[in-house]
Amino acid sequence: MTSGGKILIVDDRPDDVTLTQRALRRNNITNAVDITTDAFLDAVRGLGMYWLLVNRPAGKPHD
Repeated sequence: MTSGGKILIVDDRPDDVTLTQRALRRNNITNAVDITTDAFLDAVRGLGMYWLLVNRPAGKPHD
């Protein structure tokens, strides 16, 4: 199943990226996949948003 959109995987652990890719294949999701790791996370940390991403209570939107 492909909707035509790209999937962005953002993770700093290669094992997690591999597991995500495997799950996509097993579910017949064939969209193009872009993978980014440290560069994105460094940018988020630099903006001071990392704390928000990690510490935001589950189910609560950003203010």
